[in-house]
Amino acid sequence: MTQLIWQSPQWPAFSWQSSVLLELLVKVRFAHGKLLAFAPLIEAQRGDILLIDSLDRDLTKDRLVELFGEFRESNLRNSGPPAENLNAELKKFLAWFNEPPVGLDGVLRAGIAFFWFLVIYPFEENNEEIAREICELALAQDEKLAIRLYDLPAQLEANLGEYQKVLAQSFRGDSDITDFLIFFLDLLLKALGSAAEPAAQLLKVFQYWKNKTHLELNARQRQLIDFLLSKSDSSISNREYVEHYKISRESAKRDLKDLEKLNLITLGAGRGRSVTYTLK
Repeated sequence: MTQLIWQSPQWPAFSWQSSVLLELLVKVRFAHGKLLAFAPLIEAQRGDILLIDSLDRDLTKDRLVELFGEFRESNLRNSGPPAENLNAELKKFLAWFNEPPVGLDGVLRAGIAFFWFLVIYPFEENNEEIAREICELALAQDEKLAIRLYDLPAQLEANLGEYQKVLAQSFRGDSDITDFLIFFLDLLLKALGSAAEPAAQLLKVFQYWKNKTHLELNARQRQLIDFLLSKSDSSISNREYVEHYKISRESAKRDLKDLEKLNLITLGAGRGRSVTYTLK
């Protein structure tokens, strides 16, 4: 019978093939750097989205127990270490997490932490959620940002079948976790890619408004401009404006004419309620 990874003589001294990971890690770092450039804008929009407590505090057993309850008392069939080993196993994990080896890439640290915690599986429930939180904490520590710039759990959910397969394979055998780290880096690259377009849109809106803060516009007019900035054709009809904001035709006409006078939109095709306005 194939041994479980925690039964390996090397446990928990994980190994991986750096040459195999290098190209993917470089792609992740490049995408990461591009997204980090948007961090101040994203933080202004989402500054209340925090991870597990402070980035600077050590992760401890007491903090985990306070947040997630007591350790499991039962053994897991064909999976993690026995319950009587959990204190020792978590102690080793936390010591490594709080003082990682010098030179270990922060992204790889996050992937290793995610995998390692899942192997230990110390709590009765929610272990995968806790592992994701610890992974995101490690990424935030690497970024030095206490906000989520991208949605890693969403990508994990979208690739659940592959995740379960690679996890099951990596749980068995020796200490080499190259396959899991390939999956993790690819998952992170997808998450970064999914976040890039909304971040670019946020920058587009910011750049548009930065020289227009003096303009006296009502909330509907500002929302309309933001809406037009998000559209590929950047246009809206009089009728669409009335229906979207549930206002009278006269109010819509007044709003649109004011924006036209301010040289923010221009009159396009159509007549009457079908007349269109386009962002300048």
